[in-house]
Parts: sequence; C-alpha cells; structure tokens
Amino acid sequence: MFGFPAILKGWFDRVWAPGIAYDHAIRPRLDHLKVVVGITTLGSPWWVDRLVLRQPVRRVLKTAILGACAPKAAFTFLSIYKAEKLSPQQVEAAVSRIKKVLGRL
Repeated sequence: MFGFPAILKGWFDRVWAPGIAYDHAIRPRLDHLKVVVGITTLGSPWWVDRLVLRQPVRRVLKTAILGACAPKAAFTFLSIYKAEKLSPQQVEAAVSRIKKVLGRL
C-alpha cells in the first residue's frame, strides 16, 4: 500500500538500474532527459493522498528516482483521484487534462 504495484516496482528496479540510469556513487547518467511526466490513478480522494499520505508516489518518483538519475529533468505529476468511481464525463476531463499537459511538450 502507498507505493507502486509490484510489477511497476520491478520495472523501475530493472530499467532505472545502476550503470544505466545512475552510477553506484549516485552520479546521474540521464542528464539528457529534459521532461518527465508521471500519471497515476488512485482510489482515494485527493485529500487523503495530499494531506494524510503526503503524495508518496510523487515523492518517490521526484526525489528518489529522478533526483538520483535525472535531477535536471522538469517533472510534472498528474493524479486522477477516486478513479474507480469516475463518471464518463470525469474520465473525459481527466483525459483532456493529460492531453493538454502532453501537448505542451
């Protein structure tokens, strides 16, 4: 709970690995990476993620992964809250928001 699903965690461990994304002395190797966009869905409302949990997924991505591997990259993070209870209109609004952000890249 409060973190990445096991398959995604395994992907990070294999792809963002020492010698590929950073050196063992935590020297970044992805300096060429300019922009990173994280998009996630959550079952909880926004206030649980932000106020109670302090956005653990965002913090891990920004601080632990990008901080070590691509500290110069601009980071945008989009969360879609209460994902399994969204109406079709809310899904479309979320998709539009994602398209808008990606369209600026």
